[in-house]
Amino acid sequence: MNTHQPVIVAYQVLVDEILATRSPRLIAIDGRAGSGKTTFTTRLCRFLPGAAVIEVDDFLDWSDLDDWWSRLEKEALAPLLAGDRARFRTRDWNTDPLGKSLDGWRDLDPAHTIIVEGVTSSRAAIADRLSMTFWVEAPRNVRMARGIARDGEAMRPFWQNWMHLEDEFFVRDDARGRATYLIAGEPSVHHDAEREVVVLARPG
Repeated sequence: MNTHQPVIVAYQVLVDEILATRSPRLIAIDGRAGSGKTTFTTRLCRFLPGAAVIEVDDFLDWSDLDDWWSRLEKEALAPLLAGDRARFRTRDWNTDPLGKSLDGWRDLDPAHTIIVEGVTSSRAAIADRLSMTFWVEAPRNVRMARGIARDGEAMRPFWQNWMHLEDEFFVRDDARGRATYLIAGEPSVHHDAEREVVVLARPG
């Protein structure tokens, strides 16, 4: 992956590259909490209709980055990669802010393109199955500010602990270094955000 001056790339260009890979294709959109992964995923999927999106937030909780992964693999990823429908329980973030409880169910239909979106989604355990990986990057202070704006000041200690957990995880798992594209989650370059994205590093 080559670093360079920020370059504006159309979402359609990224989608064309995704669709050029073999089906079923598995895409990860990774990055630390508050970096802009969900926004990037939402905009990308407008040009990629029919993709099945597994949201890591449906599985994790505030306390760790490992114990829940096997459930994601078993209940969501494995059936979709086999061409089957996936059905799984989701975290109850509305009434349990710590994410320890499960609430409703989510169903995902089979798709040629499967996206895993969320922190650690491109971890080493899945790396050899990925067709393409995006890492969304934003400064630590921006990520914290976004988190507090969304969750409230009372959750600051949880965000601080979460960032510590992320630091520990990504020291041992260089997900960022394996990324196909490094995406600006707080871009400084003017662009059409609905149709274009700012790329900080790309293959080559």
